[in-house]
Amino acid sequence: MYKFKNSLIAFAGLAALAVVTPLLMPLIGLGSNATGLNAPTSQTQNVNVVNTPTVSAQQNGTWNVGINGTPTVNVSPNETVLAYDQTRTLGALDFAILPPLDVSGFKDIRVVATVNGSVDYDLLLRVVNPQKQPVVIDNINQAHPGSGTKTYNIICQTVDFYLAIGGATTVHIQVYGRSN
Repeated sequence: MYKFKNSLIAFAGLAALAVVTPLLMPLIGLGSNATGLNAPTSQTQNVNVVNTPTVSAQQNGTWNVGINGTPTVNVSPNETVLAYDQTRTLGALDFAILPPLDVSGFKDIRVVATVNGSVDYDLLLRVVNPQKQPVVIDNINQAHPGSGTKTYNIICQTVDFYLAIGGATTVHIQVYGRSN
């Protein structure tokens, strides 16, 4: 027991010494105030980089950099555009006619409807003829809230949307038009 007690006291003394010694020693050679042999000088030094050049190129006129063997990608402006972006919040047993959209410049349109709220609704896509009389093309009705999309070939000038709601709902309608 006596040996164990002496060993424990000796271990505690060494541990205390290990903790206290770094605190009492001066911080020599650390940080930017170091005065050792490896400290950087404050004067500008010449550096000689020894590499062999990998590409020998000289400019002759305007430079054009290309990569052989890559596929060509043709991105024509205005092929598919967001042509309509409407959000409407309606109360229970409410309806709305959304603003018309001129689709005469499109070959086809894609209608994206996102519905949050009531599952009981009708979203009618209608053609508006020159006499301003709407004709229903389709009922874009979903069985549950969420997002749905349909694509239509266009042979008219103007379309609009008739929205009828059974319960409180927010409807976001986007129409993308493609001209080619």
